[in-house]
Amino acid sequence: MKSPLRRIEISLSRLSIITRFRLCVELLLPRYGLGWVLWGWGSWVRKMSGKDILLVWKRSGEESCRVRERNKRWVLVWTLGMVLLLTGGCGARRRAAPLGVTPIYEEPQGHRVPSAVESLRPGPAVVVPPSTGVFAPVLVPAPKPEAMGIVTNTPVRSVWTSVGTWAVTNELKLEPMRMLQGEYVWSTPHGLMSFRAGSMVGRWEGASFWLSTPPRLTARGDLELQSLDLAKLCRPLLEPSFGVKLGKRVVVVDAGHGGRSLGTRSVVDGRLEKEFTLDWGLRLSKLLKAKGWNVVMTRTNDVDVAVEDRIALANSVGAGFFVSLHFNAESTHTQSGLEAYCLTPVGMASHLQRDQSDRPDVECVNNRFDDDNTRLGMRVHHAMIKGAGVADRGLRRARYPAVLRNQNCPAVLVEGGYLSHRTEAVLISKPEYRQRLAEALARVFE
Repeated sequence: MKSPLRRIEISLSRLSIITRFRLCVELLLPRYGLGWVLWGWGSWVRKMSGKDILLVWKRSGEESCRVRERNKRWVLVWTLGMVLLLTGGCGARRRAAPLGVTPIYEEPQGHRVPSAVESLRPGPAVVVPPSTGVFAPVLVPAPKPEAMGIVTNTPVRSVWTSVGTWAVTNELKLEPMRMLQGEYVWSTPHGLMSFRAGSMVGRWEGASFWLSTPPRLTARGDLELQSLDLAKLCRPLLEPSFGVKLGKRVVVVDAGHGGRSLGTRSVVDGRLEKEFTLDWGLRLSKLLKAKGWNVVMTRTNDVDVAVEDRIALANSVGAGFFVSLHFNAESTHTQSGLEAYCLTPVGMASHLQRDQSDRPDVECVNNRFDDDNTRLGMRVHHAMIKGAGVADRGLRRARYPAVLRNQNCPAVLVEGGYLSHRTEAVLISKPEYRQRLAEALARVFE
């Protein structure tokens, strides 16, 4: 009686050559390319047509010779496939990085590993009925993945413009410029705005925000900024009223990561980002409800929620604002402080880029809310800096977070501190500090 292994070998050997080739094509070609197909086909057919058959079946000497001759042809096929595989030819494709692995990316000045917003795995979204405040699971179907955006047909131009001339042209109320500790300061009806020549960082009421290009000083002593910075960053701050109609006063609170998407890890006690963001989100939700807001959380426990489901949830409840909560990490363990991100306007370069190319000519869904994104982001960042009392890393711009790109409402991603910085990680681990973060954010929605 034949062993199970030999019975399997005999069954495989009875497959026709065409069937074996089709199996190799179906299993290997879509993912690995022609090099893997030839290598796999040659190896399998050589093995099953020659060596194993001779071990399992007893053939006459003449037939064995014929099988060995045929075996030589499969050796040639196997060798060709191996050559193509090693040289990367014939469309061999690179394997995608596994989900949950966050590559290291660098920003212009500071060297951080951003939270893996886009490494979330699929999962159901949980909708909180605003009227009852009781969590009821409602599955929101994830839409088809959207592209980065659409390429604009008209190129966006940005030119150097004097701040004073720009204010007069646009009938904006700016007091005459004055110098204050090396900064050029303008007084407005809504606060102080200041810049420093050659610095990417501007300030609004003491909180910093990043420009696309450092300002320059002319020979006449005027400070000039790029027209896009003035239009997309400065003007919304001079006109603080939100352009969107709030309607149902719904805020979606997105606790970053969850489930198998762990986020970063504290250098102090090893606790995970996903745990801290959920606690922060629950505290914020409670405070906002007390202020009369309808609050919807993308997750209320440790589950995976896909980015597409988070976006679909915000759309389904008619969100007025979307706030995504995260914590930071970087490899040198020296960076600390708070920062916030809004979607980069068309025509500007992002302050933080990931592995995909950052295309200033691409318009995303959320770019329709550029002005309100700036207003929301600056209010959030200003309140966080004032409430938390830690280093100010500024309001920045990025295109990589899909959770921002495809939102149909003003959206901001908040980084509540660095879990890779020992002192700040100790703070984050304390419930009192997370409560301060929640209270600071809640003050934005008075």
